[in-house]
Amino acid sequence: TFARSASLSRVSAKGRRRDIFPLPVLHSSEFKPTQMALWRWKILRGYVDSVILGLNFLHAVDSREVRRVQPTSGQKDVQARCVRGCVDFLDRLSKPEEGSWEFLLPDWIQDV
Repeated sequence: TFARSASLSRVSAKGRRRDIFPLPVLHSSEFKPTQMALWRWKILRGYVDSVILGLNFLHAVDSREVRRVQPTSGQKDVQARCVRGCVDFLDRLSKPEEGSWEFLLPDWIQDV
């Protein structure tokens, strides 16, 4: 397996997983981008929470273990990375570039 090929012991792999998971969902506006309106942040936070729940699911964390608790510093780092990735995804969706799907729409469709 990968753990054996990378010379990782079961104990160290479990320790690393245990430090992060279960990853709590966001419970404050700590990671809210400064330029983002609060109403947009609430929508984005719901999306980020679904990403976090997906990560927990992939690591076989029972949904009853996921709570709105104060995260550790390692968990905050993972949450911040999730927020940055989701903000980047939102920015890329908001800025159509030539060759993207918006330019394939007929001229009579407005305000996309």
